[in-house]
Amino acid sequence: MKDEDVVDLLRHYRHDWMNELQLIMGYAQMGKLDKVQKKIEDSVERAVSERSLQNMPLPKTVLWLTQFNWRFDNFQLTNTINISEALTVNDFELYDRLERIMVHFTKYCMKTEMYHGTINVQQLNNEQLKIQLTFSGIFEKSHELKNKIEHSDELLNVEIEKSQHDHEIFIVTWISE
Repeated sequence: MKDEDVVDLLRHYRHDWMNELQLIMGYAQMGKLDKVQKKIEDSVERAVSERSLQNMPLPKTVLWLTQFNWRFDNFQLTNTINISEALTVNDFELYDRLERIMVHFTKYCMKTEMYHGTINVQQLNNEQLKIQLTFSGIFEKSHELKNKIEHSDELLNVEIEKSQHDHEIFIVTWISE
């Protein structure tokens, strides 16, 4: 990573935290202490989630996930990480697979739609992770998208579920090698 990229990452990170603090201050000034408490609880939960992410022994993947919400304009991703440091998974392969999946999602997304997603990373043993990437929204040609993702990588399993408001939930699951 170049110095400029690190500074840009820190700028985005600081901007997000300043937004959180400004919301808390605004609620406090209006006397809405219940909302202050809720925002603080949400911020603590976010910090705990970020700590789990940053403690993963997969620096390229950690960086990719940290930058995700800034890189993909109409995608927002939260994470659940359940791994220990004793792990020998190929960091570059995991990063590369995530990047390739997002190429397909961004190709079939609607530019005016906001897609909310989660990534769950669960350690199975010292050499394997189970990764589940989920996005909800309205996609163009969803069955074509499903086929493109599945045919891009034999390890990927893709399911589509329907939710409220004609949204689709794409669930992409795989076991790392």
